[in-house]
Amino acid sequence: MKNTKNRLYALKKKSEINRKKHMTVFLQSIPILTATADILIKQSVERNLGESDEKEIMGGRVILRKVYNEGFAFNILEKAFILHLVYPVTAMHAPALPALKRAPKLMWLDTGLVNFAANIQTEVLHDRTLMDTWQGAIAEHIVAQQLQVLLDEQYISDLHFWVRDKQGSNAETDFVWQKGTQIIPVEVKCGKNAHLRSLHSFMDLSGGDLAVRIWSGPYSIDDVKTVAGKSFRLINLPFYYLGSLPKILSSI
Repeated sequence: MKNTKNRLYALKKKSEINRKKHMTVFLQSIPILTATADILIKQSVERNLGESDEKEIMGGRVILRKVYNEGFAFNILEKAFILHLVYPVTAMHAPALPALKRAPKLMWLDTGLVNFAANIQTEVLHDRTLMDTWQGAIAEHIVAQQLQVLLDEQYISDLHFWVRDKQGSNAETDFVWQKGTQIIPVEVKCGKNAHLRSLHSFMDLSGGDLAVRIWSGPYSIDDVKTVAGKSFRLINLPFYYLGSLPKILSSI
């Protein structure tokens, strides 16, 4: 029995060492990937540099504002699997095609890297809920990662969020989930139902009757009415229950 315990302990210790070794190698590889991306950006800019294009020299690198404004640099980093670009949609029903001319959200490869880069590891450990960290930004990033995993399981590659296609409007939901031909808004919030203004705006324009809120509270389904008087069902889903979102939606 003692020998068995010793072997199990040795295997566990070896596993922890290997995990730390792999993480160290990964962290060390990030500057290499970034440097490679920088080289690719420089080469592409130089190939496409026109006489009329605005340019400047910084640190020995050619920077073309036109290329950067078009998101080329972020595309390179996305191809290096350092981050993922989440583009918005404006449609209220399928097919919900991404609006590639609108600004995307940036989702890092891993939330731990975000915390490490921002030097907020201690803050994350001491905060009472995820919504306290960075005013909910870290919670939104974690939800984005989990939603992407769920999409991958359904062979869907891209995660999206919704913005209202109206000049002067700032209505925006954190994410959207497609159920058949219906587009369902997903918000990462901890406030009361009446404060979900963008979600209510979506529901007023949508023909659907389902919406999702990811939060730190218990699981429930509320009957909610917008200011305009439209009734819909709001699924309040705890963070730990997010992995069951497809099953819950299919059962409703």
